[in-house]
Amino acid sequence: MRKFTVFTVILTLIVVVVSAQVVANQYWPSLELTSLTNESTNPLPNSINLSANVLGADAVPGEVVDKTQDPASTTQPTPTSDVGLDPSTLPATEFGDGLDVPTSSSDINGLNTVDLPVTSGEFNAVTSGNLSENSSDGTTIPSPQTTISGDSSDFESSEFKPSILNVYLNQDQLKSAGFTNTTLDTEAFDGFLYKTIYVQDLKDLKIFKNVIKSADSILCKVYIIDVGPMNAPNEVYETLKTRGSEGLDIEINETNSFGDGSFFMNDSRRQNVAFLTVRFGNLIYGFSYPKEYHPQVQNLIKLLDMEF
Repeated sequence: MRKFTVFTVILTLIVVVVSAQVVANQYWPSLELTSLTNESTNPLPNSINLSANVLGADAVPGEVVDKTQDPASTTQPTPTSDVGLDPSTLPATEFGDGLDVPTSSSDINGLNTVDLPVTSGEFNAVTSGNLSENSSDGTTIPSPQTTISGDSSDFESSEFKPSILNVYLNQDQLKSAGFTNTTLDTEAFDGFLYKTIYVQDLKDLKIFKNVIKSADSILCKVYIIDVGPMNAPNEVYETLKTRGSEGLDIEINETNSFGDGSFFMNDSRRQNVAFLTVRFGNLIYGFSYPKEYHPQVQNLIKLLDMEF
């Protein structure tokens, strides 16, 4: 009896398992496929017609759109009344009232450009790079000059060149050194230092010749040699000393009493005149003066030494 009960339970389980497999493999798939087919009353389209208004504003219910027709030839601007908008109730814009924006071939991105009125005082002509403007009475004001006229002494002129003396030598220094009631002028440099030593062939030099004058005479001449980076100040200084000693009537007396180095050039033909060369860094000063002004020149050299 016990064996029969066990056998009955096992057989029942086998029947249940087999029935479940049959239902899962055969009945359910056919049931799902049938339900999906029957409930699809509005199937999705196989493709999307991009030419149609996605909001459906330009389509009439029930109307069939011919997909073979060129959308560009059939699409028309939609009046605002067709989409339920009243132009009179829309806020005004800078291009007009409501949404009716006129377009033309001259538009930028479909919007008409606005022609701003030109009032007096505004620029109204640009021709070949020249600007002109109207004054309040309607006359034309000429554009600024390309080249501003004037000479090198006029600081409003495009030809103006600031005085180099303000950098290397100035009137206050002369006054403090004892050169009172004097003026400081420039002279053209002829290529010779003290009218004896030729320096025009030396490279990368800027040379200025200055004159200290009183009302009736010249008190001192100051040569300023600015040595550029393509040359060496000490080499230029040694070259001046060597070339000065080559004269038959000239004797070089190197004292090194001033600046970074200094020497006197004594010329037997000009015994009442002193010729003193002093180096300050990359600047070399040459002083020629009557010997009675030696105290003033010494003071001027001390002032220059304080500057450098």
